[in-house]
Amino acid sequence: MLSSFLSTFLYVFTSLVTVVNPIGAAMFFLTITSGATRAQRMTLSNKVCIYFLIMALVTLCAGSFVLSFFWDFSRSSSSRWRPDSFFCRMVGFE
Repeated sequence: MLSSFLSTFLYVFTSLVTVVNPIGAAMFFLTITSGATRAQRMTLSNKVCIYFLIMALVTLCAGSFVLSFFWDFSRSSSSRWRPDSFFCRMVGFE
């Protein structure tokens, strides 16, 4: 069980690091806040972390609902495209 958790954690962590790119984001953050004091940078960085956490949790909760417009995750076949999904009916795809 621990090895399964560890492998899942490493998979998720490495995926997030490649998407978020913390080194590039730090350079961008320092350039934008070059005139701010250390306390202002800390306050701003805390707000950014909280907003990112909220966005990640909303994406986690709503992601499967949004993807269900396009894909049918209950099928076991290789063809998971759902031409009868809500999105397809909305745009007129038959």
